[in-house]
Amino acid sequence: MQLKQLKIGQRLALAFGLVLVLLAVVLATGVQKLSAMNDLLVKVVEVNNARIDAASTMRDNLRRISIAVRDMTIISDEAQMQEQSTAIAKAREAYEVGAKALDGSITSDEGKAQLANTAAAAAKVLPLIAKGEALARQNDLDAGRDFLRDEFVPAMRGWTTSIDDIITLQSRRNNEDQARGRDAYAQARVLMFSVGAFALIAAVAIAWLITRSITGPLNRAVEVARTVAAGDLSSHIEVTSLDETGQLLGALKDMNTNLRDIVSQVREGTDTIATASDEIASGNLDLSSRTEQQASS
Repeated sequence: MQLKQLKIGQRLALAFGLVLVLLAVVLATGVQKLSAMNDLLVKVVEVNNARIDAASTMRDNLRRISIAVRDMTIISDEAQMQEQSTAIAKAREAYEVGAKALDGSITSDEGKAQLANTAAAAAKVLPLIAKGEALARQNDLDAGRDFLRDEFVPAMRGWTTSIDDIITLQSRRNNEDQARGRDAYAQARVLMFSVGAFALIAAVAIAWLITRSITGPLNRAVEVARTVAAGDLSSHIEVTSLDETGQLLGALKDMNTNLRDIVSQVREGTDTIATASDEIASGNLDLSSRTEQQASS
């Protein structure tokens, strides 16, 4: 269906509908991109950072355990030893909380492999913690130092390194997700500008087409009315639409045709009257001539 065959109200409704559709497309595009960026943000904050915090908790408590075991080897007071033993127990409990949180959130093969390495390192160190406490209670400082240097510190270093590897992996994943978030923002910005520009151009084009389809026939109708008002009834009026402006042009065409018919009829009547007047004048002249002839006779 051609645009000019629609009523003006229908054209305006169609134009507003298309503009609303374009607006809906822009809105849907923006919401979809914002949703994608929100998912990345949630992953960074609630997943990656939570894993890093859990691993950091594990590492911090390892340091507390290491410090407590070291202190126990250089003190001889039983009360202080008991205090360090209690500190070790609390640190191990806090470590287990972090380990459970980390184990429940990591799903990648690489992350699970790192957790397995950490568990293996922990299995080596935990018996050494008990051994260190036992040596400390023997008050054998030299044996305690040898134990720390040769057994405990190397094992703790391996345990700590395994947790550092987990933190490094999660930090790298965090940076990758942040980079994807920045890329998603850049893509969303370009897409929003592109869709917005297209919508703006389309809206301008629609407005121009609708305006032209209305004002064009109206201008033609005004031109015809002015021509008729000037007394020129020879205009050729072509009606090409069924809308209100087409109906107006049709009415002007009918009016112009009727006026031509009326003028034609008036002219014909005037010619008839003129002919009759000539005939009457001729008859009067002939009658006057015969009257004069009779009088002279």
